Amino acid sequence: VRYTCIDGYRLVGQRDVRCVGENTWSADPPVCQRIKCAPRNVANARASPNFGRYDFGSTVRYTCADGYRLVGERDVRCVGENTWSADPPVCERIKCAPRNSLNARESPKRYDFGSTVRYTCIDGYRLVGERDVRCVGENTWSADPPVCQRMKCAPRNIANARASPNFGRHYFGSTVRYTCAGGYRLVGERDVRCVGENTWSANPPVCERMKCAPRNVANGQRDVRCFGENTCVTYECFVGYLMVGSALSTCRDDTTWSTPQPVCLRMKCAPRNVANARALPNFGRYDFGSTVRYTCADGYRLVGEREAKCVEENSWSADPPVCETVANARTPPEGQSVWYSGDSVTYECFVGYLMVGSALSTCRDDTTWSTHKPVCLKNHCSNRDLFNGEVVPANVQMWAIGSNASYFCDEGFRLEGHSVASCEQGGVWSVDLPSCSAITCSDRNVANAVKSLNQVIWHVNDAVSFVCEEGYRLEGQAASTCLENGQWSAS
Repeated sequence: VRYTCIDGYRLVGQRDVRCVGENTWSADPPVCQRIKCAPRNVANARASPNFGRYDFGSTVRYTCADGYRLVGERDVRCVGENTWSADPPVCERIKCAPRNSLNARESPKRYDFGSTVRYTCIDGYRLVGERDVRCVGENTWSADPPVCQRMKCAPRNIANARASPNFGRHYFGSTVRYTCAGGYRLVGERDVRCVGENTWSANPPVCERMKCAPRNVANGQRDVRCFGENTCVTYECFVGYLMVGSALSTCRDDTTWSTPQPVCLRMKCAPRNVANARALPNFGRYDFGSTVRYTCADGYRLVGEREAKCVEENSWSADPPVCETVANARTPPEGQSVWYSGDSVTYECFVGYLMVGSALSTCRDDTTWSTHKPVCLKNHCSNRDLFNGEVVPANVQMWAIGSNASYFCDEGFRLEGHSVASCEQGGVWSVDLPSCSAITCSDRNVANAVKSLNQVIWHVNDAVSFVCEEGYRLEGQAASTCLENGQWSAS
């Protein structure tokens, strides 16, 4: 007998067996086992379905991962024991062909799927389009390659000047030279270069009319409208200075000024003598802004302002004080000067004063008084104004004993002295009145340059600028401002 397995099975044992006796065969009957195929791994692909063994007739489909494309049969079938209908496919990496952009650099030079290439134009060119493009499929990019266009600068017209060369457009790297017409001088850069799209290496220069040379006044400033024909210049001294000479001068046709240059002299105040008082400091002349403090001799009290400041030429901030004999009491009845035995006197202090001693005293038979003469002591402190500053709390005319006054300077001024004072017994302040001195910056000069203002003292927020003389180029910032810390905003 011959045994044959049906499709999908394989025979295990004797295919042919023979009857050799009563119910006796030459061999056991064979077995038909199911045919199977082992799985095959494909790099960068997944198989579906994914089994440990595949039965005869089963079909497996291969799908590549993102960024890979399949080469070979997508579907293969188990056709025999470990025998497939075709070789396993291959998943190849998807790539894009490189694309060159004229006058541009690519980085990095990788063209695999998902890779990004960045384009950078060489100097003198600007990029139009997408800077970054990505490989998104076989020879397929996310965008067209960008274009690098040549940078150009538009010409700039300068009044009373000619440009050389004179083109309608100037390419990147081109240099233009400006020359002023006769009678004008160039202020700024003579040669400028196109360094970007419509971007020049410097601001356009200016051609200024050459007439009268500017004159600088020490400790003053001028109002320069221009230097053309019949142009007037006015001079003004800084605060604390007095002008000697004419404040107005006219530029004449022969390029000379109509008046001599004025001078700004420091204002001063003459000292003032106060009877029974001493002045500190005690000078023969006082500069503008100086403060004098008056102190009465023993047995006298000061009436008026204790401190005075020189605010103009021979002008003080207050009238001189007066030193009066310390009495500060009145004795009724008014006008009585002779007292007899048995007469009594009652003393009463003025408002703002406190009595120390007995208010009542009697004239005795031996022509002496029954009690010592009382004393009226001040029970408050007088207000002190801070020039160029303020006192907090404000608007207090009489300060109670034990109260505190805080002193603050205006913007641009620095406090010299104590910032807090206490009103002490006897109506005296614990410390001298501070002063507010102007914050100034040191004078600045630049060789071979014209300064906008020629002054020696620079206050907070004052600004100075420099323009180089013809044939020189400015390096650094042209303008600088005096700050509250006494330093300039630019080095």
